[in-house]
Amino acid sequence: MAIFIFPGVPAKKDAPAPNPPPSDNSPVGKSVTFMSGQSKLVGVVASLANGVATVRVGLQLDGKIAVTGCEVSVAADALTVTDTPHESRRVEHASRGHFMEEANAKGVAVKDERTGAVVDYTDVSFAGYASTWAHVTPTDRQGDNIQVGAFRESIRQFMTNPVMLTDHRMSVDNIAGHYTIVREDDKGLFVQGQVSNSPEMRHVRFALMEKSLRTLSIGGIWVYEPDGRTISKAYLFEISLVAVPANPDATIQTRGLDLEALTRTVGA
Repeated sequence: MAIFIFPGVPAKKDAPAPNPPPSDNSPVGKSVTFMSGQSKLVGVVASLANGVATVRVGLQLDGKIAVTGCEVSVAADALTVTDTPHESRRVEHASRGHFMEEANAKGVAVKDERTGAVVDYTDVSFAGYASTWAHVTPTDRQGDNIQVGAFRESIRQFMTNPVMLTDHRMSVDNIAGHYTIVREDDKGLFVQGQVSNSPEMRHVRFALMEKSLRTLSIGGIWVYEPDGRTISKAYLFEISLVAVPANPDATIQTRGLDLEALTRTVGA
C-alpha cells in the first residue's frame, strides 16, 4: 500500500511542524549582527531550523537596519541579537546609464606625416556628469530620483582606486583609464577622466574625440527611501564608458544583490 505525503502536510498528526512558532528566546524576527570574513554585517533573522538561521542581510542607515532581499544562512551561535530597529527597503545592485551632458573631450591629434590623416589621439580627457539630482532630473525612466548628497560617503573610497572601465567589465583588459575628479556639485555627480594612451584604447580615444561615445554608466548599490523611488544613498563601485543611447538616464540594469556586493558596501 503506497503512502503519499504532500508538502506542508505532516505524515502523522503528532509530528512537529518543521518551523515551530518562535519563542521569546528565539532570534526569529530580531535584528542581528554577524561576521562575513573581516566585515561585520547586520540583518534580520527570517527563520531558524537545526541551529542554522536564514538572515535577510541589511545595511545600517540612520540608526536603523534597511533590510534587503538578500538572504544568507548563518550558524545561530554566530549571531548577536541587537535592539536596532529595522525596516524593509528597496536596495539594488545596479548600473545606471547617463548621457555626459558636457562631453567636452580634449586630446592631441596624431597625424600621418605623409597623408596628414589622423591616426590616433593622445592625452584624451573628458568631463561631464555621471548622474544628476532630483531637481535636475525629477524622474528617470524607472520613475526614480536621486537626492543631493547620495554619493558623499562613497566618493572617498572610490577615489582610492578611481579606475575607468568599459562596459562594466572588471578585468585588466577593460581598464580605459582613470578619473582625476569625482565630486558632487549643485547639479549632480561631476567627473573628469583621463583615458589611457595604450594601443588597446585607441578605439575608445577616437570614439570620444569624434563624439560617438558620450555615455557613462555608474555601478553600485542604491538604497531607496520608504517610497521606493527616492535614492537617498548610493555606494559607488565603478564608472564605465558604455555604448548606450545618448539620452539622460537611458538605461538601468539591475543585477542580483548578493553577499559579496553587500560586504563590499560595508567597506565603502
